[in-house]
Amino acid sequence: MLASRIFTVAVLAFGAGCGGGTDLLNPRDRLSAAVVIAVSRTTILGNPGQVPRELPTVSLASRVDGNPISGVSVQFRMNGGHPASYSVVTDTKGLARFDQMRFDSTTGPYTVVAEVTGVGSVMFKAISLSDIVTATYDLQTMGGRPLDPLIYGLTGGHYELYDDGTYRRGYDINYKTSWRARGPLVWDGPGRISFYLDPSSEEAEYLRGSNRAIALGLPTPDGMRVTYQDTENEDEFYSLRQ
Repeated sequence: MLASRIFTVAVLAFGAGCGGGTDLLNPRDRLSAAVVIAVSRTTILGNPGQVPRELPTVSLASRVDGNPISGVSVQFRMNGGHPASYSVVTDTKGLARFDQMRFDSTTGPYTVVAEVTGVGSVMFKAISLSDIVTATYDLQTMGGRPLDPLIYGLTGGHYELYDDGTYRRGYDINYKTSWRARGPLVWDGPGRISFYLDPSSEEAEYLRGSNRAIALGLPTPDGMRVTYQDTENEDEFYSLRQ
């Protein structure tokens, strides 16, 4: 009876030792049923010469049980910026981050690819945005009425236009500005601007990724009237900051 118990304990101990997760398998077996996915946003934003606001990050895990796979090399490649190629090993959580990434001195889009040999790759769109503001507009009225701090604490609002064809907008709640994600703008003519959302923003996701203009701006010599599409926002008038 005692020998039987000893045998049973030994078998259980052996089984526990073999069940420690995918990291105990040899590299080829671990990767035969692995998947690599993005855990950061796939649209990465930043400014020329700077580190992006969020770094491209991927996760490597088993398709079978979802366990992270550590100790595997991930190759990041970037068609511009620095460095052009970068290799990093997944950590204990199966994560790999392009932590040396930096934009070069020019604006524009880049492509970053994270690849695990024999498993697959993930593509990121990286956009270097200008920090040169060409015009700033400050909110004066909503629906033809002056701002009322008693309504949601709204004390102001702003549109900033940049020289790379993007903009950002924000509202002041109790005199503190909360900025929305930057997005592209299109001049439809000398007196009409279409404002679009950054497709990776939470606001775009809320509106189900609509690729229509979120707002139309009608600039004048001293300001801009803004009307909104597919939302309940009232028309707004902004003065041009001198």
